[in-house]
Amino acid sequence: MKSAVLRAALLVALLALCVPVTGWSQPRVAFVTSANGSSDLKTWDQAGDGLAGLQAADSICTSLAEAAGLDNPGNFVAWLSDSADDAYCRIHHLSGKISANCGEVELPVAAGPWVRTDGAPFGAAIAELLDPQHRVYSPLWLDETGGMLLDPMAAAWTATGITGELFGPTCSDWDDSPAGSGGVGWVDRTSLSWTSFGTQGCAGPGHLYCLEMAAGPALDLLAPGARLAFVTTATGSGDLGSWAAADEGAVGLAAGDSICRNLAMQAELPQAHLFKAWLSDAGTDARDRFEHDGPFQRPDGMQIAASVAELGSGTLFTAINQTEAGAYITNESVWSGTNPDGTAHAEHCGSWQSAAGSGRGGRANVASGHWTSQDTNTCSFEYARLYCLADFVPPLIFRDGFEDLAP
Repeated sequence: MKSAVLRAALLVALLALCVPVTGWSQPRVAFVTSANGSSDLKTWDQAGDGLAGLQAADSICTSLAEAAGLDNPGNFVAWLSDSADDAYCRIHHLSGKISANCGEVELPVAAGPWVRTDGAPFGAAIAELLDPQHRVYSPLWLDETGGMLLDPMAAAWTATGITGELFGPTCSDWDDSPAGSGGVGWVDRTSLSWTSFGTQGCAGPGHLYCLEMAAGPALDLLAPGARLAFVTTATGSGDLGSWAAADEGAVGLAAGDSICRNLAMQAELPQAHLFKAWLSDAGTDARDRFEHDGPFQRPDGMQIAASVAELGSGTLFTAINQTEAGAYITNESVWSGTNPDGTAHAEHCGSWQSAAGSGRGGRANVASGHWTSQDTNTCSFEYARLYCLADFVPPLIFRDGFEDLAP
């Protein structure tokens, strides 16, 4: 437990550097509520007297932000849609629907970007956060105090799709708890699924996302380090040697590594010839394939994990859902054959040499253990990707003459 806390503290310290304070404007903040409950929001302890629906949701956000000592607690609203108002409009301090430009002459676009309560980037400005860019930097699973939810795979009430519009049922506009369902996102997910990943019964429990309204300063991400990690643009079956990006004659793990290297070279990533695929087979655990330790970062500079051990901890800092070309991938399948602890899963498409049988994989936009092990696909499935991570010791670079100094 202590090592996990220290890792988290280190990540927070490093990633807090991502957020500049420019002039008078402070970064906009986003959090998931520590409180949860049914879809009947007026029953929550933090809801104001006599308030229901969206008004109750906003009161919950304000109450929790104030109790946590956050700046401008009255500027937080719930990322929540109902039959009359889209979350997109509400985050601009407006009401109405996107289809009607939120009541404005033109659709507003001045909201965000946002940081989490630990200072790490959460989402880009609103036009980039949603479809089609899906630029979500890290999962919104930290509450108003900066603590991580006890259930890192919890649901949040949203009824909001990838465009910021109403999507899915709203449990009678969040005013009671009928025997129906409400649209939710999952807090361990980034692009798309953070706001829209199915439904759950109105009895819950569900959390709320709370975001500050209006625009804030641009985010300064850290420059990417030497050991990059990405998810492939290419997809293919569990027979990795059949992929167009694989070296001719390569099979199994060697084919997976060649796919990573070739795509990294095409993207002109540093040390492209030293990338390996995050894969296990019948005789090899993915965690043992890497000779050198982290930290590992996405091409955008977001740290994924501080070490190989953290890759096998069951929780990443953020999802490996950026491709070698820089695009952000949503809830798509990735071959791994690997359990959350980095060991081999029994389903690996004949050590990645067969399109028959079944193979285990994860989802690209997830930071919990589901990043590497969520579901099983038939090996003939041709739309799964691979995770690729650089494996080398970065060279030491000194100022002129420093390396010549003898002890």
